[in-house]
Amino acid sequence: MYNSKYLEVNSDDVGLRLDKFIFKNFSNIPYSIIQKKIRTGLFKVNGFRKRASYKLNYLDKVFYIGDLILAKNKLKNLSVNEDQKLIFKKSIIFEDNEVIILNKPYGIPVQGGTKIKFSINDALNQTGSKNKILRLTHRIDKNTTGILIIAKSKETAKNVTELFRENKIKKTYWALVEGNPKEKKGYIKASIAKIKVNKMEKMEVIENKEKNSITYYKTLDSRDGLSLLELYPKTGRTHQIRIHLLSKKCPILGDKKYKLSNNNSNKFKEINKKMYLHAKSISFKLNEKRYVVEAELPSHFKQILKLYNFII
Repeated sequence: MYNSKYLEVNSDDVGLRLDKFIFKNFSNIPYSIIQKKIRTGLFKVNGFRKRASYKLNYLDKVFYIGDLILAKNKLKNLSVNEDQKLIFKKSIIFEDNEVIILNKPYGIPVQGGTKIKFSINDALNQTGSKNKILRLTHRIDKNTTGILIIAKSKETAKNVTELFRENKIKKTYWALVEGNPKEKKGYIKASIAKIKVNKMEKMEVIENKEKNSITYYKTLDSRDGLSLLELYPKTGRTHQIRIHLLSKKCPILGDKKYKLSNNNSNKFKEINKKMYLHAKSISFKLNEKRYVVEAELPSHFKQILKLYNFII
């Protein structure tokens, strides 16, 4: 009943992630479901379980259980629906032959997971085709809005990722924070590491000069205990801006994970239901072409700036 079959990796797919290879051949299956099936062993490489991020080699054999994988009717209701596709299309603010640049909406995760019904990556998998897979080049947090670069080819994804790694991409963020930085302009330099608190992973500033991360900032305006900051992360650690601002006792308004124990949650309880961090602009050079793209602030961010009469 559960007949085992396999696909063999050809030269065009060498270096492709296992999950991307599977989607290329089973485009009816949402990305989050593919990842789950890899974890549970319904896909194996050369007879062994591998992570979704495993990079395929020439002539690798990707085994699958045919009767389970090809049950399209059972998976049909898990596909990205038309409303979700529309959200993705409306988020596009720039497109050429190399990249798509999104203004990612609030509350939508970039990558899928077991408890995530819809992610940007799911939309990419449904928007792409069997011969042309759209690829993420970086991530921003679920509740961070703004710039997200999508590559239209494996080569472009590799090149953009390399630009990020070499700090050749300039990113500008806007954040609305509680409190006022002591210095109106400067930088935050601190090491960050992942820790576990009550079984939940989060980032924290640590003493380690070898792993320093740097965020430059300047205060654009301050009103009634809130400050609007423009930030330029020099490095790209997970949650870097959020944890750096918390370390200076200026947490981002609405950040439920990184906040002060004695913060002014009561004072701002009517406006801190959403997080106010926005990837506002990006600039880089790719294949001799200069890209400069800016993403409009989301409505909840603009409303608060107007309510408090911020000058921008």
